[in-house]
Amino acid sequence: MPAFDSACQSGVLREPPPPAVDGRTGTRWTDPRIAAAYAMRDTAFDREVAWPALAAAVCPPEPRRAPGRPDGEVLDLGCGLGGLGHQLASEHWLRIHAVDVSPAMHRLGAQRYRDAWLLRSLPDSRGRLHLRRGQCTGAVVQLLLVHLPHPRDLVAALGEARRILRPGAPLAAVEPGPGTYGGLAGAVQWGEPRDAAGSAPADGVPYVAHYRLMDGSTLPTTAWHHAPDIIADCLHAADFRLDEIRPLSAPFAGENACLWLFRATAV
Repeated sequence: MPAFDSACQSGVLREPPPPAVDGRTGTRWTDPRIAAAYAMRDTAFDREVAWPALAAAVCPPEPRRAPGRPDGEVLDLGCGLGGLGHQLASEHWLRIHAVDVSPAMHRLGAQRYRDAWLLRSLPDSRGRLHLRRGQCTGAVVQLLLVHLPHPRDLVAALGEARRILRPGAPLAAVEPGPGTYGGLAGAVQWGEPRDAAGSAPADGVPYVAHYRLMDGSTLPTTAWHHAPDIIADCLHAADFRLDEIRPLSAPFAGENACLWLFRATAV
C-alpha cells in the first residue's frame, strides 16, 4: 500500500493547478468555459451505463417512498452539472447533496436540473464539505478521482466522503481504468496514446482527456492515471472496505471502451 501522510486529511476538494501536458497548459476545472462546454457533453454512456450502476449501489433495497420524506441522503461528490443527482432525486426518491468546486457548473446545472431534493454546494475555503459527520446514507463519485494528481488527494476526497457517511453506507465510483486508453469510453477518450500500441499513461503522469461534445468537437481537460489497485489502496486508507471492482462496457463505443466501477462500504 502507498504511504499516505497527514496531508491526506486536508485540502479535500481544492482544485490542483493545471500542469503542462505535452507542452500545453491545462485548463482549470473552475474556468467557466469548461462548464459551458461540459453542458454540451454527450451523456449517452452516463445515461445508459454509468448512472444505472451508481444508482443500484446507493439506492435502498426496500424503498419506502413516503410522501415528502426521502429514502436516503446521498453525496454526489464532483457532481458537475448534476444530471446524476437529478436522476437519483427524481427517480429514486433520494435527497442529493451535490458538491462541485466550480460555481459555473452549479449555475448552468441549476438551469437544466431542478428538484427540491437536489441541494447544491461548494466546498469551504479549506476544501471541506458543509455536511455533518454520518449525515449521508450513500455516496457516488463519477470521473472525479481522475482529475486529482496524487494518491494523497484521492485519500483526502474519499476520506471526507467517509466522514459524512454512516458506518455500513455504500460508496460507488466510476473511473477510467485498463481498456479505456486510446479509445472512446462512451463520451470520453481517455488519453492520447504514447505509442502505436496505445499504451496507458503512466501512474501519476498528467495527460489529456477528451470529452466528446454533441456538436462533434472535443473538450480537452487534464487528467492523471490512477490504476485500479491504487484506487483500491486509497479506498482502504480512507476507511472503506472494497466490495467490488468491475468494468462497465459500452458496446456502442467500441470493443475496448469501458470505465471501471468501484463499490465500497464505510467501515
